[in-house]
Amino acid sequence: MPNPINNQPASPANSSPPSSTPPAPLPNAPATIVNKSTFTAQPAGSEGQRRIIVLLQKPIFRISLLVIVIIGISILIFKPYSSKNLPSTVSEKPKPMVPAVVNGEQIPKKAYEARLASQEYYYGDLYVKRSGKKPPQELVNDLPRATLENFIQETLLTQYLGKKNITVSDQEAQDFIQKEIIDQSWKGDRQRYEKDLRETFHTDITIIMRSVRRDLLIQKVMEVEKLDAFGFSAWYAQLRRNADVIIY
Repeated sequence: MPNPINNQPASPANSSPPSSTPPAPLPNAPATIVNKSTFTAQPAGSEGQRRIIVLLQKPIFRISLLVIVIIGISILIFKPYSSKNLPSTVSEKPKPMVPAVVNGEQIPKKAYEARLASQEYYYGDLYVKRSGKKPPQELVNDLPRATLENFIQETLLTQYLGKKNITVSDQEAQDFIQKEIIDQSWKGDRQRYEKDLRETFHTDITIIMRSVRRDLLIQKVMEVEKLDAFGFSAWYAQLRRNADVIIY
């Protein structure tokens, strides 16, 4: 029987409580300041203190200090305003719930998932039962991408032929299925064929029709462009490269 669906913190240290009586000061102990450049203590009135006093008296230092203060005040004043009133950054547009968009046309998610599910089922236990061996793992791993690419191809070819007023109708797809599949392998019994699709292949006629429709689109492009199979591959590769395809 032929395959009708195959498409390729740290804690503080303990310490005794501080004494309530302050220690007596050392007699004649001079006050000290810290020289920040050397991190050593110097008596008050020392050369280090005089240098600081001279620096504070310089106009350029006072101006710089004033500028820093003004900037700090400005930040404190205007930050609440800016955070509340300035427009927020533009957030990304939510991604559409579709697997891909082709030249602005969305690939239907439900149809993609149904087709992928039927392919994954076929290349699972069913493939082993029918062929006696497992399918190549590369093929199985590539099923999501390959299935999506089939939808992208169908959409691109439909768009291309649509510009030439050429279409593939549902009736054309049904006629092809009847003649090439049902009549030849199911002895013309459409009901038995559709039952076999559901029970054996876990798919349905609508999925098969979509695959057949893509094949018919390819045939029509080859006729219009006068291409053989090799020529069509090159022609479609160019069409695919030039298309605006977004995959999510």
